[in-house]
Amino acid sequence: MSDIIYLSQPAECRMDDSYFDYATPEHFWIRWRFEMLCRILPKGYDWGTLLDVGCGNGVVLEQVQRRFDVVGDGADLNLAALGSFLSARSPRFFYDITQRRPEMAGRYSTVLLMDVLEHLSDPAGFLDAVMYHLAPGGLVAVNVPAMQALYGRYDAVQGHVCRFEPAQLARLLAGAGLIGARPRYWGLGLVPVAWLRKQLVAHLPDDQVMRRGFSPAPMVETAMGLLGDFEMLTRLAMPLGTSLMAVARKPEGAQ
Repeated sequence: MSDIIYLSQPAECRMDDSYFDYATPEHFWIRWRFEMLCRILPKGYDWGTLLDVGCGNGVVLEQVQRRFDVVGDGADLNLAALGSFLSARSPRFFYDITQRRPEMAGRYSTVLLMDVLEHLSDPAGFLDAVMYHLAPGGLVAVNVPAMQALYGRYDAVQGHVCRFEPAQLARLLAGAGLIGARPRYWGLGLVPVAWLRKQLVAHLPDDQVMRRGFSPAPMVETAMGLLGDFEMLTRLAMPLGTSLMAVARKPEGAQ
């Protein structure tokens, strides 16, 4: 595995690091999210040069590598996550993209933001920095937690500022100059589960919230996996869901 490449100085990162103990390619939610990403991308999509911003432990890069034999770069500010990287072939950068290093300008044709924007107090400013790294005509794929009504202690411990609604996410992407975004719900079957989780973890100590909220018992995880497989097989647009995903492009000719 390559060493961590330091492009930025150490900075604070608001997240429960125990998440990375459970975020593996085999986890039902991680698999479900990746299948939704594969569905929402254009058919036969050419990944080109890929950057996963907020890559964490590299689980999405590992999934992309396994499915498409594509090696991308990962950028994050969480040293614990970068230190437990799952994608052995992917370069991993300790990099604050808002610093906009000149050698990174317009370098990537695909940027992934898989559950990143909800951690930010200024997602609009962050997306402006994403645009700096994206080549004209390049694509951004975004996933965020959905339905602010589900916001609770689990989100707070995870460092989530909010959960998103479709119109809110569409406005944010359009405001950054991205075009073609049509946010789509996924995880309809998880809505009652997320509501129940909100109640169950409301009074737990911080160090138990992630284990109880993201790592269910094996039988429950198997059932959730089957639920995800069924939703993906239906190929129907979901009227609600615990997550939103969208893809959008940087216009040709944009700087």
